[in-house]
Amino acid sequence: MKYSFMTFSCPELNMSEVLALAKRFGYDGIEPRVEDNQKHGVEVNASPEKRREVKQQAIDSGIAICCVLRLSFSPTPIQRSRTLIMR
Repeated sequence: MKYSFMTFSCPELNMSEVLALAKRFGYDGIEPRVEDNQKHGVEVNASPEKRREVKQQAIDSGIAICCVLRLSFSPTPIQRSRTLIMR
């Protein structure tokens, strides 16, 4: 089994710092959270150059980017029931 952590836990770190932290604590990967203006710089609208840079940083560090997470929310019971009724 491999372990990763979500950058929600360290939004103030840049990508190099996130990867170093993952390595320091023995994680195999990270899950950058996007659409939250975190310092790591991974965003949906990141340029191709930025994406290549982040990919190379991860490769060089030996830490995988196992997924990218978007902001989400848990709907209230009323919101859930409205959604189910609308289907």
